[in-house]
Formats: sequence, C-alpha cells, structure tokens
Amino acid sequence: MQLIDFGGPCSAALNLAREESLFSRLERTGALMVFYVNTAAVVIGRNQMPWAEVRPDALASGAVPLVRRMSGGGAVYHDPGNLNYALMMPAAAPGRPRAATILQPVVRALHSLGLPARLSARNAVFVGRHKVSGTAQFMTSGRILTHGTLLVDADLKRLAGCLEPDPALQIRSRGRPSVVSPVANLRDLQPAITMAGLRQALVNACTGANGPITARPLSPAVDKAARLLAREKYQTWEWNIGRSPPGRITWEGNFKGAACRCRLEVRRGRITQVQVDSSAQRPDQLQRWAANWLHGRRLGEAATETRKRITHADTPDDTRAAFRHWLESRLPKPLPLPGGNA
Repeated sequence: MQLIDFGGPCSAALNLAREESLFSRLERTGALMVFYVNTAAVVIGRNQMPWAEVRPDALASGAVPLVRRMSGGGAVYHDPGNLNYALMMPAAAPGRPRAATILQPVVRALHSLGLPARLSARNAVFVGRHKVSGTAQFMTSGRILTHGTLLVDADLKRLAGCLEPDPALQIRSRGRPSVVSPVANLRDLQPAITMAGLRQALVNACTGANGPITARPLSPAVDKAARLLAREKYQTWEWNIGRSPPGRITWEGNFKGAACRCRLEVRRGRITQVQVDSSAQRPDQLQRWAANWLHGRRLGEAATETRKRITHADTPDDTRAAFRHWLESRLPKPLPLPGGNA
C-alpha cells in the first residue's frame, strides 16, 4: 500500500477531485491510503437533498461552501480541525467488501492513542456516546473507496449551526437523510492527540493490516487532472445541487390573515410543480402567480428570479407584490458553492 498526504488545508472541491482522480487510476497504483485536510465546508452524500441537511444562512454567514462527494452517507462538516482519510483498494471478490472490516485499522489506531473507539451499525466511529468520525463507501469496476473524517479539533459550534436544516421547511425526498448523533473532538477526549500523532497511528494500524506502507507525493499529472475535475464537477451547480434526488418542500404560514400553504415538487434541483392552498380570496390567483414565478426555476435561486418576473407596475402594497414578498421570505435560501481557481 502507498500513502499520499495532500498536506495542509485546501478547498474541499479540490481535495475531493484529487481523491476521485487517484481512485480512477487505482489499477495502475495499487492500494492507496490518503490523508487530507479541508478548509471550512459542508460535504454531503451523493444521494442527499442539500436543504434537508443544512442551514443556508449559517453556511453563507460563515463563508462555508457546500460540496457533494461521490460516495453515499450523510452530511459532514469539515474544517482544518478535521483529518480526512481514504482507503482505496481493488475489490477482486464479488460483492461489496464490508466497511466494518476495512475500517478496523481506524478503530485500532484510536485504541493505540488511549481511546476506546468502536464502530456503529452504520460504520460511524464512536468513542463512548460521541461520534468522532463519519464514514462512507463508493465502489465501481472492481475498486472500492472507503473514506471518513476524524474530528480532532473542529469548530463544533459552527458544525452544529451548519448541519441544522430550516425547521420551517418540511422536506421529503428520495435521498438518504443524515443520522444525527452527539459529536466530540478527539482532543477533548484525549488532550495529548495531535494531527501528526493521529496520522502516524493510522499508518501504523494500516501497516499491520495491509503490509508495508510507502509514502509518495501526489504526482503533477494527477494534480493537474484533479484541478480540471474540480472546475468541471465539484465547483458546479449541476453536481452540487442539480444532482439532488427528487423531493417535495412544503411550508405553511399566514398571508393577509388567511392560512396559506405552498408545496414545491423538485427534480434535478429545479422546481417542476407548484401548489398553493389558501383560504384567502381568489386562491386560484395566488396559484397562477406562484406557478408563473417559480416553475422551472433553480431551487435556492427562485426568490431572485421572482423579482425579474414582476412588472414595474407592481407597488409594495399590491396584493401581487405582497404575495411575492411572502413567497420570497419562505423559499429555500441560496447555498454557497465552491468558487475560485482550483
């Protein structure tokens, strides 16, 4: 097995692209162990609806981008206080190798540092009642990726704020929801732990399970390919939002003294159907306005688009403009995505 450490904090979009680029070349390299550290980000699973997992306002105020990974599993918060690890290996036998077996070196590494770690039924790593590492898998063409993130000294207050969806929205989707668990930093449980010490403990544990481990740098060719992949995939709306599973978003409120409920059907990140139910006068008019403003719009960008669809003749006290503002105040808010040059 070879070890590749991406080094200091870097954008989650680029590091996920590096991970995928290495995974696609696994037949040439053989089994790999990878370490990396991300700057602040929320990383969601391949099959998750973002608004069911995060609080957009918290991400936006903290400049925390949302990025979708290629594996399943739940949403996790990353920052420089997390150590991310990945184990990539051929899977010659039929069927998916058990994550519980692959992840045993992670559990042994924590035991060697004085922490009584264990795997949950969902293959998360716990110490006592606290979750310290979420994990996920992806398998294709005889290759399997098992990766996770270890909370070493992360900002748990920001984590809690980001991974709390808007309670005013009722969201149902075909995606896999995250399982909420109490979390803790390893350093709070064992103050002597350092990033370097944790890396070495993981290497030692994997050496015992997979034979000698040889460290090597990330090749310039793989890094160049990863930067292109980051720009064309991991930084895009199409992957991070458009890849969302179909879902339904509903909210209820009061418009001009009357009960009002709005339901959006969403597919591939776009609003495909709008239904307004209201006890107000002319509910059919509210329905037409909402459908005209919202149908076909990108979720999270719909509020901005409604302004473009309102004529200049509307005034703030018009019923039409008032209903627009009512919708805008309740629509799912935009999610910050990765930007800049990878």
